[in-house]
Amino acid sequence: MSQRREATIRQWRIVEALNATRRGLTIAQITERIGASRATIYRDLNLLLDAGFPIAKETINAEARYRIDEHRAPPLVMSPLQIAALFFARERLEPLEGTSLVRELDGLLAQAKETGRPALALTLGDRASATPSASGAVERALRDGRRLRFIYEGVKASAATPRRVDPLSLHLSDNHLYLAAYDLDRAGVRTFKLVRMQEVEVLDEEADRHPEIDPSTLFASASKAWSGEVVEVCVKIPARLARFAEEWPLVAEQRVESVEDGSSVLVYAEVAGLIEPMRWVLRWGADAEAVAPPELRQMVAAELAQSIKHYADTPSD
Repeated sequence: MSQRREATIRQWRIVEALNATRRGLTIAQITERIGASRATIYRDLNLLLDAGFPIAKETINAEARYRIDEHRAPPLVMSPLQIAALFFARERLEPLEGTSLVRELDGLLAQAKETGRPALALTLGDRASATPSASGAVERALRDGRRLRFIYEGVKASAATPRRVDPLSLHLSDNHLYLAAYDLDRAGVRTFKLVRMQEVEVLDEEADRHPEIDPSTLFASASKAWSGEVVEVCVKIPARLARFAEEWPLVAEQRVESVEDGSSVLVYAEVAGLIEPMRWVLRWGADAEAVAPPELRQMVAAELAQSIKHYADTPSD
């Protein structure tokens, strides 16, 4: 599901990029703006064309260029069932609040509401007037290739800190939107949760492209939306809970192996960063043990030790 949502966001960014120019864009230009491979862009364009998007392809100076063909856009007359389908689709787009995609859909629903359909009027309410979130600014920065400045409140930070970044890509995970970006002050790639970004400002400075970073593979081994050095982790849980490891995986590509005596299973997974694996272990409580790597064991132990301090004055039985 997450990969399909990421593809949807990427395809919408392609539509936006094409809509922003009258002359059209070459595949190389689209690739540079979106941050995906040529093969991915070709596949997305074919999917959009097959879906009926009014995209025109023409050759100018021996170069194929793609653009939105406004003359091919058909007049839209929606049935009540189609309006209801749009409404329920809008419900699933809450994580993208503030983006032009959601604003366009809100505008379409508002037009339908004005036609006097009572069922829609009861459910739509004042949604179209929702306050845009940081996603709008992030979207503009990605589209225009500009740097971002914002105040960020990290989970482990004692206070919110100013950040200045080159945005790379958006990532949707567990109904939350994340920004992958190159942090200029920390000289490295970081992941930012959009709901924790405040005072987001699109700068006039052009963002560096960072060709050494491939946004399409940045989260390939990430659990949830964390990124970092890829490492294999191993977690032991009781055999009676093995089926829950399948229902609630650390990553989709994990493997589960039984211990010889049959009392436990070992869950192996390649992950990017250790923060989410640590949280995965802690959510199992006393039923899970971080086996490897040693850094993961240390992180879990330190987190548990810190938690125990909250109960130092609790009498034992």
